[in-house]
Amino acid sequence: MRPVRVLIADDHAGVRRGLRQILELAQGIQVAAEADSGAQALACADRGGVDVALVDLSMPGMSGFDLIGHLRERHAHLPVIVFSMHAEPQVVQRALGAGAWGYLVKGCDAEQVVEAVLTAADRTSTARVCPT
Repeated sequence: MRPVRVLIADDHAGVRRGLRQILELAQGIQVAAEADSGAQALACADRGGVDVALVDLSMPGMSGFDLIGHLRERHAHLPVIVFSMHAEPQVVQRALGAGAWGYLVKGCDAEQVVEAVLTAADRTSTARVCPT
């Protein structure tokens, strides 16, 4: 079976590196691309080969909210999971309302990240919110 290919979009290299380590230790997941901005993430998605996008909301240039909207327009099949430090209910609802499949708060367990990615790739489950 082909691994789930993930796009990680976060402007902090350390966060991307940590997510890569978490995801690549998991069985059945491969990090296909990394981006440090919304524009770069959109370009990666446009190239294809991505099954799930894991995106931060606060990035330079295009915000994560705008990125979610563009991904919904151009790649409606691509589940987007927000990975953000913002745990406020209004921020979570705004992200889900913009079209995010799920929402993870930075600081959640590694197992929650892996489970969210695998579940989103399955496309048969409903959205999840995993605050700490």
